[in-house]
Amino acid sequence: MEDVITPKEISKLIELRKLRAETEFKKQILSDAEEEAEKMKAEVESMISEINRLTDKLKRANVIFALPNESRIDEYNAEIDSAGHKEVHNALKSRTGHVYELLLKRGSMIKENFNNREDIAKLVLLANTLDEEQKNRFFDSLRSGVVTDSSMEGIDETRKGNLMRLMKRIGFVSSNDEHDEVLVDIGDRKVWISKEKEKDILANLENLRALNSKIQLKNAEKQVKVFSDEEEKEFAMIQQSYLELLKEKDGLLKEFENEEKEFSYKVLRT
Repeated sequence: MEDVITPKEISKLIELRKLRAETEFKKQILSDAEEEAEKMKAEVESMISEINRLTDKLKRANVIFALPNESRIDEYNAEIDSAGHKEVHNALKSRTGHVYELLLKRGSMIKENFNNREDIAKLVLLANTLDEEQKNRFFDSLRSGVVTDSSMEGIDETRKGNLMRLMKRIGFVSSNDEHDEVLVDIGDRKVWISKEKEKDILANLENLRALNSKIQLKNAEKQVKVFSDEEEKEFAMIQQSYLELLKEKDGLLKEFENEEKEFSYKVLRT
């Protein structure tokens, strides 16, 4: 057995499954050109190979993999498949009718899971640390799209709190707790921080942007002139301030950054 299974691997599996389903759907319904169909076939085969590798790794570790609303998505898949390719094609063309509504509902759920894949990955790994009865009950609820108090029965408070926190992130449960988390955009990443840290991190990011602009301006000036001792000193101070802000940001995000290690560790050692 491999040492760890990380949230990144689960997240990648969710991403690949979505891409595979989309590509297969396009190949069956939307592609008339033989060359394009062959290209998509090769893409699907590559995805299947990686999906199988990740799935096999989960099986060897006895890790259950399940997605929110998976049972409902399967029901939509079955009904769409029974309609036949022609009817599906007509539904997409007309954008009306029962089949089109099914496609929209399925697409919305799949997109939601894709957008939440990083937190779903952590949720899946954490839930796998429960005992067998708790685990099966929880995953049945997750697949159905309805998590109730009975779904959490018997789970210790620490893990229950972490499960609830992750389910809030993916929209399964809501809360008015004053310490709720908020989602913040940091570059091309989305991170969760406690509500009480929101002002601090937003101020930090704004200050970083301002100092970064100054640093870029100074760098541009250095290309065309020789700085005086005073200008060099000022530039060094700006750079030092920038480094201090980066260190402050790392501190504010430490809890979130540690999550991957936390949940990877728990799945095989708890």
